[in-house]
Amino acid sequence: MVNVYSDSSTGLIEVKVQAFAPEDARAIVRAIYAESAQLIHELSAIAREDATQHAEENLARAAQRLKETRLTLAEFRMRNQLVSPDTPLQIQTGLLASLEAEMTETLISIDMLQQTSTPTDPRLKQAQRRRDIIAARISQEHQKLTAEQGAMHSIGFADLFGQFESLKVDLEFAEQSYTASQAAFDTAVAEARKKSKYLAAYIPPTLAETSIYPNRPFLLGVTFASSFALWALIMLVWHSLRDRH
Repeated sequence: MVNVYSDSSTGLIEVKVQAFAPEDARAIVRAIYAESAQLIHELSAIAREDATQHAEENLARAAQRLKETRLTLAEFRMRNQLVSPDTPLQIQTGLLASLEAEMTETLISIDMLQQTSTPTDPRLKQAQRRRDIIAARISQEHQKLTAEQGAMHSIGFADLFGQFESLKVDLEFAEQSYTASQAAFDTAVAEARKKSKYLAAYIPPTLAETSIYPNRPFLLGVTFASSFALWALIMLVWHSLRDRH
């Protein structure tokens, strides 16, 4: 026989089991505790899954969008053989700026040598040779830059740059969306864990030391009293019938 007592004010549940042997009673209580703990665990898992399902779905969509955006940008770079549309022009412009700076230094050196040396000075000839080489290199780099600009414009540089910028914006948005979804998922998981319920035994199942049931003295007293009352009733009826006769 199992009796369950629940205290709504404290949330405590007390279970008492009566059996023919102390070991049987304790085994029944342990089985009840194990089944109850498993049930509460399953209910908490279901509640936690329901609370985080929406956030998890948003995170999965954001991750898929980020993956697709990165793949699209990589395909764009591979198809056009560039990291950024303006990178080749920037490199070429930087090289030209460096050559022009060297040309300026060389011209200054030539002017100083012309003022302090003779026309047959080897240093002056070497500086002039350096000037001619740098001038030729500048001319070649100008031709390359013009050719690259023409090639860029021939394939629609404005459209190419616009597509690249659009993909970069999509990538930034996808990264921000993924970060926000990840934060929302972590928050949902933390909140769900706070609401999880657990079953803990404040008094573990114990083994009865003495048997209190059945209460033999009480039962003997009740049996004796009932028998006496029945005997008195029978005697009363018997004497009543005898007096009538």
